Amino acid sequence: MAYEVFIWTYFLCCTLIFFVIAFLDAKYFYISDLCLICLAIFAILKCIFLSQNEKLLLELCLSFTVTFLLFASVYRFCGGLGFGDVKYSCVLSLHFNLLKSLELFLFSTIFAIFYSVFLLKKELSTIDNRSIKIPYGTFLSIGAILFLSFSLCLPCTAQNVNEKEIQLEFFNQKNYIYAIPREHQENTRRCSNIPR
Repeated sequence: MAYEVFIWTYFLCCTLIFFVIAFLDAKYFYISDLCLICLAIFAILKCIFLSQNEKLLLELCLSFTVTFLLFASVYRFCGGLGFGDVKYSCVLSLHFNLLKSLELFLFSTIFAIFYSVFLLKKELSTIDNRSIKIPYGTFLSIGAILFLSFSLCLPCTAQNVNEKEIQLEFFNQKNYIYAIPREHQENTRRCSNIPR
């Protein structure tokens, strides 16, 4: 029961923070450091509370490092991103593994490109100013909400497991089992085949 309560609390709080960031970035082109700190705390709590996988820390460090190098390089050499976008991307990488993070960034970038093309068309037909500001954090938030929603799976119990040993399949098993103690992974695989 504690796992289920935590996972829904985590999901609802993170989703609320994503909405706040999306709104602030869309309206003011600003990403609040307080929101980023709260997201980072939730990522750390999730790791402590849900996972006993010893590879998790290494995966998160790799995801964080690759994300920082990628977005810092774009910020430094290409422009178009604010440093708030760099920080936000790094915090998001703590919530997903490297593969999911890259998929999220690709999805958000494609969405932002379509939006910028639409905006450019609209601006060119009305005024001569061609400088367009894109709230990239908003698209990151939309992507994060969608990815988090699709990766969330309700906990299920196997018959031979008591309530304190509830297995939780938190992210796609193809990439990695994120929140399942190793000794219960086999039970979770059996449990995931139970019709709901």
